[in-house]
Amino acid sequence: MRSVARWCSRHRHIVVVGWLCALALAIVVQSGTGSRYASGTKLSGTQSAQAATLLSRAAPSAAGDTERVVIAVKQGNVTDPQVRASVVPMLAQLTRLPKVSSVVSPYSTAGASQVGRNGKVAYATVNFSVDDKAVSASEAKTLVTTARAPNSPSLQVDVLGNVAASTNPSSSSSTLIGVAAALIVLLIVFGSVLPALLPLVSTGIALATALSVIGILSNSLTMASFTSQLCTLIGLGVGVDYSLFILTRTRSNLRRGFTVEDAIVNAAGTAGRAVLFAGITVCIALLGMLTVGVSVLSGAAIAASIAVLIPMLAAQTLLPALMRHLRLHALTRKQRRALGAGRFLTDESSPHWTRWARHIQAHRVGFGLAALAIMVALGAPFLAMRQGSSDYSTDPTTASTTTYRAYRLLAQGFGPGFSGPLQLVSPIASPADQATFATVTTEAGHASGVVGASEPTFFPASPSGARRPNRPRSSSRGCARR
Repeated sequence: MRSVARWCSRHRHIVVVGWLCALALAIVVQSGTGSRYASGTKLSGTQSAQAATLLSRAAPSAAGDTERVVIAVKQGNVTDPQVRASVVPMLAQLTRLPKVSSVVSPYSTAGASQVGRNGKVAYATVNFSVDDKAVSASEAKTLVTTARAPNSPSLQVDVLGNVAASTNPSSSSSTLIGVAAALIVLLIVFGSVLPALLPLVSTGIALATALSVIGILSNSLTMASFTSQLCTLIGLGVGVDYSLFILTRTRSNLRRGFTVEDAIVNAAGTAGRAVLFAGITVCIALLGMLTVGVSVLSGAAIAASIAVLIPMLAAQTLLPALMRHLRLHALTRKQRRALGAGRFLTDESSPHWTRWARHIQAHRVGFGLAALAIMVALGAPFLAMRQGSSDYSTDPTTASTTTYRAYRLLAQGFGPGFSGPLQLVSPIASPADQATFATVTTEAGHASGVVGASEPTFFPASPSGARRPNRPRSSSRGCARR
């Protein structure tokens, strides 16, 4: 680590330019390839995955993605002639979009149940012939733009589904809050602007590079839609932490009388070595999610490892080059004046924290019990945690997304559980199986918390896709939960 830091310090211009070129190259490539994050999560080995496989083999067109175009009016009804005159041409345009297999209009006989009881909310079902991951970003944007074209002060149209969710703008507020909080902490720790900005600059360049690389990989690896936000927060945290660790050691060396290069090299040999092993350990821990066997989690694990690895490499290479540029300006004015007067740092311990540590040791039992009580209180909610799949009501960007607005409209018109129906799928081998499946569907409709269930839809076997060509497949949709 010492030799790497010494080379980066002596060739600081090459290192800085190299990192900037790497950043520019990653951004250019990512802008050309785009990114493709998965909005839905299909967990292999689960009953839901088995149901999706059955449905795709028996009825490939029915196994494709389904979007809902939600129509709402403030006054009158959605069935009024002026509303239909605006909506029907838009639905006709949707049927002509690429990869759209069918559109069920709320004004058709088949879609009569797609009009809310109060008549102010309705929806059209847009069926794709492919999975949402096979729909490109431009095609998704065209879908949403075409569907929302009739919007007016008296008519609201929004889209709900995985394809529409891929067009939602990402929220950057959490990142800005994290950067602002990190800057405040660094200003308090260093007491000067330049050294406080140094970890943020190093981490920012590395993290932007990492996110571009992750965006490129999302085209070949399945990554969940939250991957970029997850990687941003993880990369920002570890990047600033690693840079802070090395920079603090370098500043201490400068105050002890080391030359700038020797201070950087010594910090790399001590704090830099610890940072290296810490980063490798975090990457190994994250890659442990690969053993779960869930593709979206595996993709997120690889992406998060990249978000840790690249900022860690920047702390070992880019940070020493930047510190060599700052020289003694990495210290405060008071510390530089002390060096100029020949007053070097001999004791790195802080009197305040030393007294606090001795106080803790003198009252170790009381402080230990207090810390335990606080940890138990903070961890108690875990015992009542309920796990499950979220819907679009948890969209972090709230009212700025079409999917959240569509969810609210459906909840108002059909009930809060309508946007998350439970789908039942089963192989059928005989008429007796059909009767049994119909009975199961009826009983499911009377279960606690279920509003109702639709009639089963039976699909003939697909000779090319079904394992047993003579067996039809059956599915039932629409068990909406409150």
